[in-house]
Amino acid sequence: MAHALRQTASAARFMAVALLGFGFALGLYQAWELDARWFYIVLAGIALVGFAMCLVRVFSDFLLVAALFCLPIASFSKWIWPETYGEEERGNFVYSGLLGIGPIDFILVGLYASWFYRIFMSREQKLPSINWLDLFVLWMVASYFLSMIGSVDVQLGFGASEFLLKHALLYFYLSRNLKEKHLPWMMLAFASAIFIEVGLGGYQFATGKLLGIALDKGAGGDALDYQYEVPGIEQYYRATGTSYDSHSLGHFVAMILPFPLVLCFTPRLKASLKLGMMLMCGAALLTIGLSLSRAAWVSAAIALLFGVVLIVVVWQERQVVPAVAVAVILAALVTPLTAHFIYDRFADSPYETLTTRFDQYEVGWRIFTQFPLFGFGPGNWVQALKRYDFLWLPVLPVHNVVLWTATEVGLMGVIPYLAILIYCTKSLFAAVRRRRDIAGRLSLAALLALLTSVLNGLTDPTFREPNAFMMFWVLVGLSVALPALPPGTGTVFMVPRPGISRGTAAVPA
Repeated sequence: MAHALRQTASAARFMAVALLGFGFALGLYQAWELDARWFYIVLAGIALVGFAMCLVRVFSDFLLVAALFCLPIASFSKWIWPETYGEEERGNFVYSGLLGIGPIDFILVGLYASWFYRIFMSREQKLPSINWLDLFVLWMVASYFLSMIGSVDVQLGFGASEFLLKHALLYFYLSRNLKEKHLPWMMLAFASAIFIEVGLGGYQFATGKLLGIALDKGAGGDALDYQYEVPGIEQYYRATGTSYDSHSLGHFVAMILPFPLVLCFTPRLKASLKLGMMLMCGAALLTIGLSLSRAAWVSAAIALLFGVVLIVVVWQERQVVPAVAVAVILAALVTPLTAHFIYDRFADSPYETLTTRFDQYEVGWRIFTQFPLFGFGPGNWVQALKRYDFLWLPVLPVHNVVLWTATEVGLMGVIPYLAILIYCTKSLFAAVRRRRDIAGRLSLAALLALLTSVLNGLTDPTFREPNAFMMFWVLVGLSVALPALPPGTGTVFMVPRPGISRGTAAVPA
């Protein structure tokens, strides 16, 4: 009887596989009618699914790591463009958040499906508890959807709201599921992002080719080598990497830079890792420089200087001072080679680049005062300009994140956004004060990265550019995950002390 039941179950499994294969074949049949690039994408997807099935025992860990490795390609999304607008207006919608499908969307589905299985089926995890940061994030998401209801263009509002929601979901999963074993993979993902950007950015800066690779997305059109001009530096090709423009690239890489930099100053870090961190820092600094983004230059410099102060004052690790002195000397030595870039970007930049920002602030403030509670609608800045622009401004986003958020979603959106920043800063700073293990040091890096993003957002609108926005929400997730890791986290990064076995708390709190 038992043998018959086993045979029946085996036959049922084979039948299920056959039916699923038949359905998959029917779906794949349609791929032959697509353009060649989409057919290749389908084949790559099949290969990735097969690879993921080989890793089914560590499926959730694999997807979490894959999500981190998606940072540099977050901009390679298939957007659903509104049909009532011309192509010249599309860039503004991307910076406001737009409905689209990209790698992170598929990964999020897998992450939450596996999380559901671990909570409700295998009972490996408990339902996560809710903290204040979760409430602020939910408040911000809710404000977007509520503001969407009364907006002029509901489609744009829904796109911006959905864009925020999926990144909030990334935060929630990362904050509850990042473990010590993921930290080396996270640093490898950051290293991968930096070296991809410096290689591609260097080629773009030197040749002027592939500047619009994120805009083109493999279509082979005119956008592949396109780059809009910035007054005062028309003679340079600005590195864009995998981002939509050079400012986005500078913002994105400047948020990653603190992670290898902080680890460079970690006592007893393995020599091979320290060398790798130094190479990452050099590549990141070069990428930020080639972006010619003043906001990225200034915000990164201020944040890193603040980090040095914290290392010396809070951790009392004064060995960082000679290292900083050497870095300053090296910077002085290369100054003759870079002075013309710096001069062109600051002193030779037309005054109108500043006055236009001031005019944007004036118009943005007027829009906010007209709609102080829920704003004009998420993603509806273009529509707001059509009605309230009394200064004949170019159709560009407000170059200030807080004011831009206020114009779109009002106080109901600005308050939770500021609360998120305050909560994350407090949580990460508390972790820095009480611990000096790898989790504490990565907390300092996340704090500096968050400060970099805030400073950059004072004069630049790239906050919601896909890879910068994804990195921001990774930082928000780290503000919960890193302080919750056990003491002594990160011994795999360290040279073991004599007489202390691996896995014990090797770094004093």
